[in-house]
Amino acid sequence: MKRRLVQLIIVVQLLTVSVSTMGFPCKPAVSHMDLDINDVRVRLNNGGTLWIDQSYDSRFEFPKDSGTHIFNGGAIWVGGITSSNQLYVISQTWINEHWSGPINQNGLSFHSICEDWDQMWKINRSTIDSFKAKQFTTQIPKILLDWPGKDNPNNPILARFPGREFAPYIDVNGDGKYDPYGGDYPNIRGDQAVWWVYNAGDGADFGMEFHVMAFACNGSDLEKRTTFYQYKLINRSNYNLDSTFVSHWVSPQIGCYQDDFIGCDTTRNMGIFYNGDLYDDGCGWKGFVTNPPMAAVAIVCGLKDQTGKRLKMSSFVVYTYGFGGPETAPHFYNLMNARHIDGSHITYFDSTLGIQRVTKFLFPGEPTDPAARTMCSSSIPITDYQALITTGPFKFEAGGIKKIIYVAVVNNSEVTYPCPSFSSLKTDVDYIRLLFDCNINLSLDDKSINTNEKSKLMVCYLPNNDIALTLRNPGRYFSVVEIFDLTGKRVVYAQGLNKGEYIIESAWVHARMYLYRTLDNKGVVRTGKLLISD
Repeated sequence: MKRRLVQLIIVVQLLTVSVSTMGFPCKPAVSHMDLDINDVRVRLNNGGTLWIDQSYDSRFEFPKDSGTHIFNGGAIWVGGITSSNQLYVISQTWINEHWSGPINQNGLSFHSICEDWDQMWKINRSTIDSFKAKQFTTQIPKILLDWPGKDNPNNPILARFPGREFAPYIDVNGDGKYDPYGGDYPNIRGDQAVWWVYNAGDGADFGMEFHVMAFACNGSDLEKRTTFYQYKLINRSNYNLDSTFVSHWVSPQIGCYQDDFIGCDTTRNMGIFYNGDLYDDGCGWKGFVTNPPMAAVAIVCGLKDQTGKRLKMSSFVVYTYGFGGPETAPHFYNLMNARHIDGSHITYFDSTLGIQRVTKFLFPGEPTDPAARTMCSSSIPITDYQALITTGPFKFEAGGIKKIIYVAVVNNSEVTYPCPSFSSLKTDVDYIRLLFDCNINLSLDDKSINTNEKSKLMVCYLPNNDIALTLRNPGRYFSVVEIFDLTGKRVVYAQGLNKGEYIIESAWVHARMYLYRTLDNKGVVRTGKLLISD
């Protein structure tokens, strides 16, 4: 780790100059919390970094309490160009270098603001449910009183930001502010959530504010291996940014950080991280030894561009600080723009045509296929790699808000090394997408289902000997119907229906639970569950 730390200090010093934060009147953020309700324990840092502690040790532990880790760094980068052709890049790697709290109405932050906001708010759904059931008869828990909802009168740090939206909440009494004494409560996703806010600014007229909610569920086996990261980005600067990219930087450490391979799946908007050899010895850390797991980081809900379209992964780049690592703002932006740090295109050799071809996606193949473009099939050395999962370009107006949600999932099924199949990990991500709606949080126990939307799709049983099932969509036509079993396997797929009902054949209908996803002629996607009983 000493080798890496020396490189990191150089990068951060240069990066600090490139984003004009030298001399910013705040101390570095120090608060941190663990998301730990399921079988994963992940470290979250107030200053923006994920999955690493302030001693630069890995903190994405799986299984929890095992001492083995999957990642040792994650962070969000933002880069864009102003109308005067000035480049702004906000990025970080292992060091927790951004500032606690929001930016004020003048685009500034101060030591007192950073000090007040150098904290994070962690709450379990069970606490919210108990509050809603009026089980706290004598005293409301501190986390509910302190929740940084809009204009919360019980939390003094909000007084400097009247009318500002911060942590989400349910306004039970409809008075436009958060106050648990009026029945209001936090609006979280999952069974446990951690919320915080940090910013990256230059102390003058440029700044970006980040509201983050990390959350996890503790239900099925898949949910126990999964964590989510929801970002709300606010452009607090005076500049409209064009050609803007948002990247999720990931540093893998599957046991040992020096022997990991990386790939991607362009159709699933995800990066994939797996061991590069048969045996994971840990290289100074606790290794997985044999059968190390794989992991993925994927975009679940992409940010929307100016037309309202959700953007997908626009590029996937792999690099190492020993070979092509970024040091200046143009270096970082070039990587986000799917180029080498010097601005040249990234290419690969097309053996079929015998030519070099430009690509925005490195290693998109399946390792089990020796002809596919993977680290396994290449002559690339096994070393310490990092990856960028990027979306863009888009316009980011001054005062604009962008939202994006990522998922990190670990797959510890029997993985055959070297060059393992990604199929089980892809199934995991497909199933997560099915359960997770960008506007509705669908978990296996029906948490937070929008019942009004759900009621528009009617499920009916037909009384015949073969047991058929009909989906009806009153007033609209189905374009696509998909049904999945609880392993994530798609058992029904129909498209081009152009009618308001779909009769499911009885061949697959058994007494069990299924999940459906439909697309209608209005472009509305709905998901839900079918429970079929004997």
